[in-house]
Amino acid sequence: MKARGVAAASATLAVAAVLVLPYCNVLFDCGCNIHSQRSAVHCPWCQHPLAGTASILLAALFGAVVAFRGDARSRAEAGGKAGKGGTSRPRSPRVDVVVRTLAGVGAFLLAALAAGWLTALLTGYPKFVFR
Repeated sequence: MKARGVAAASATLAVAAVLVLPYCNVLFDCGCNIHSQRSAVHCPWCQHPLAGTASILLAALFGAVVAFRGDARSRAEAGGKAGKGGTSRPRSPRVDVVVRTLAGVGAFLLAALAAGWLTALLTGYPKFVFR
C-alpha cells in the first residue's frame, strides 16, 4: 500500500510541475509579462521569486502528502474494515493510485490558489482570478 502512496505522490508532483506556468497565468493573467519591458506590472511570483517558489513548493508538497495518505478506502484492507468502525470496500490498486493522484492535484491547485491570492493581496497586484 505504501507503494501506491509513493506512486500517487510522485504523479502529483509531476502533474504540478507541468501545471505551474499555465496555472500561474490563470491566477495572475500575466502571460509571463516579467519579460516585457512595456508591462506596467509584473507577475508577483516572478517579481518576488522567493514568495513564488515557496508558494509553489508548499502547494506541491501539500498535494503530494494528500496523495500519499489517501483516504479510508485507500487504507481499507481486503477484509472490508476501514478506519474507525466504518466498513468500506478497498479499491483496485490502479484505481486507488488514480484517485489519490486526482486528490493530490486538486489539493495542489487549491493550495496554489490560496497562496496566489495571498501573494496578490500582499503585493497589491491588480489582476487576480477573482478581480
